Amino acid sequence: MGTIGYHRYKYIPTESEDITFSVGGEIIATKRVELLESCQGDRIIKFINNNGQYTFFAFNRFYSVADKPKEIGRSNNIITSLKDSQSDEFSIGYRNKRTLTLVSDAVAVERLAPLSDLWSSPRIYLYVGDGTSFQNKDYILVSLTSKRGQVKVQKENVVDISVTIVLPKHYSITML
Repeated sequence: MGTIGYHRYKYIPTESEDITFSVGGEIIATKRVELLESCQGDRIIKFINNNGQYTFFAFNRFYSVADKPKEIGRSNNIITSLKDSQSDEFSIGYRNKRTLTLVSDAVAVERLAPLSDLWSSPRIYLYVGDGTSFQNKDYILVSLTSKRGQVKVQKENVVDISVTIVLPKHYSITML
């Protein structure tokens, strides 16, 4: 029997187990679903893998945020009174480039193969929802700052991963 395409099954496991796929009553495949522990406040990203499907990866609750504000511009201020005026220019506003560094420690080496597509993925999304739904509106499109993540292999056959992503353009209040 040849492979024609992919089928999506919605399945929410409660424990690690083997599931079987059947067509017309005939079992065609058995796959193992591993339920991984997650931390409170996980940061979840999803990205398109090399098969064109979404891969989800959860980072732990430890992260860092860095802001790089840059002034958009300045405008002339007409001085009407030397007593009340403070400057002959005022700021229009700021553009902020916000980066988020996500960390996942003690990742099993077996989970690195699916994660390797992250650095070549055309679309990467960060989950910003409240945890009650996982619809498309709960994700924002982000990008990696570099095409290389930091991976540290430890003696216990686990890996620490650190990824820095750039959030969409964030503008503060402007006068325009």
